[in-house]
Amino acid sequence: MKRREPIKTKAEREEEEFQALLALRPVDWLPEPGIFNSEPRRRVPSVDRILRYWLACGFPFSPHADKPACFACHIRYSEWRGLERAHLVAHCRGGPEIEPNFALLCGACHRMQPDQTYHEAVTYITSGGWAGVWQRQMVANGFEPLVFT
Repeated sequence: MKRREPIKTKAEREEEEFQALLALRPVDWLPEPGIFNSEPRRRVPSVDRILRYWLACGFPFSPHADKPACFACHIRYSEWRGLERAHLVAHCRGGPEIEPNFALLCGACHRMQPDQTYHEAVTYITSGGWAGVWQRQMVANGFEPLVFT
């Protein structure tokens, strides 16, 4: 006679799913170049779940739980819910609706984020978002770089 598995609560199932996500690396979920996603959209993860993922993972973004700020330009917010959930790889380009494919960005950084590959999106965010782009353009045009203290 088979033993039945104990029935898991919703919280237990979500925790199992979350732990499985932490084990993923980008190469495990990134789409092949040129592949477009025809799957129906899954529900977008909440700001809390995205933050929890990046707090646990810590790379390439390292947010501070008690200091809500844009992952890219680091502009501070009063709460995490003021930030936008930005895809690293757009759904239409094959990006899944899972926590590793999202970053929390301010409106300016989200609007200027390139619609490119995962690595280009991560580079944009880790190099300062819109502020980094603006500063690099100013330096390229002969202006002195700004130093914030």
